[in-house]
Amino acid sequence: MVDNQETLGQTELLLRERYSFIAKSKEEEIIIAITNFIDRQSKAEIPIKTTLDEMTSLIHRIFDFQYVCMAIKDSDGKYRYKTATGVTPEVKKNFFEIEYSLSELLDESLYPSSDVSDITKMYMAESVPYTLDEVDTYSRPILLGQKRESPDDMLEADYIDIYIKGKTKNILGFIELTGTRNHKLPDRITIRWIEIIARMLAIIFSREVGE
Repeated sequence: MVDNQETLGQTELLLRERYSFIAKSKEEEIIIAITNFIDRQSKAEIPIKTTLDEMTSLIHRIFDFQYVCMAIKDSDGKYRYKTATGVTPEVKKNFFEIEYSLSELLDESLYPSSDVSDITKMYMAESVPYTLDEVDTYSRPILLGQKRESPDDMLEADYIDIYIKGKTKNILGFIELTGTRNHKLPDRITIRWIEIIARMLAIIFSREVGE
């Protein structure tokens, strides 16, 4: 009996250590953050703006992007930025003054892009994927003419949009990612994680608009 009690105690200690909610890797930190977000969403009606602020901050904190923004479709059908993290107050103000129609958002002559997945597009500096009105949304516009030295470089003018799509594949909004801290393209698992976040947001937004 004593031996059994000792073994039981050792197993309980092992369980507490092995399965504690203290993150022991970046992957665990991501899982815990997303789990906490889901828990909060399931327990209370949280305003959309609060949700956007929380997820923008989470992506900026956990992943390697310097600048993270989110835009959603307003009742007039125009897409407008609602959050911007990592940028100066002046740049944030410039973001909030921009609006897009759906046709403008998807206009490849204005914003040439390369597909990464069914909901993710990469906009590369060489294609000049911005208008003159949008230059002031860059934190370091002087670097917009930067040259790519290596295929995996991420330049100041590069950005990634991950679309938040509803049940009928209509675009409810998008997550915009610009600049990585190591100045390299993000790895594939980073994009997949943020796509999961976009799909969760799609469920929340669809619920709000009664889709």
